[in-house]
Amino acid sequence: MFMETTDTATQTPTGAETMTVTMYHASPHAFTAFRDDVCCAYDADEATPYVADGGYLYTIAVAGRLADEDDIAAAANALGIDASYTFELADDSDVQAALIAEGFAGCTYDDMGPDNAYEHETVRIFCGASITILDVVNFDI
Repeated sequence: MFMETTDTATQTPTGAETMTVTMYHASPHAFTAFRDDVCCAYDADEATPYVADGGYLYTIAVAGRLADEDDIAAAANALGIDASYTFELADDSDVQAALIAEGFAGCTYDDMGPDNAYEHETVRIFCGASITILDVVNFDI
């Protein structure tokens, strides 16, 4: 679920109110920039289990508004898209495009961790350019 590359972001949220939130992203890879459509967590302990053998924990800041589950559902409903779970709606590129058009930089929803071991809030960032890397720590599990 926690994915990244060093590709340049191609989407920019329009009209988003600027706010900065600190979050965490774990990866088995070292990199210097995020691509679009990245999953993060508010708590480092919720991010690190996604990397089974250790790797890198990124402390990041995200600028922009985040859609909540109601916003995600409303955007999907307006498009006639239905799904059993909110993450399925958040995965949909048309739903993401609608939320970006409404000024959202990303969204947040309840999700399950690896192997459904625990519930946590996932933060999905649509535009990698809205992510600033604050710190990177190499960790072992």
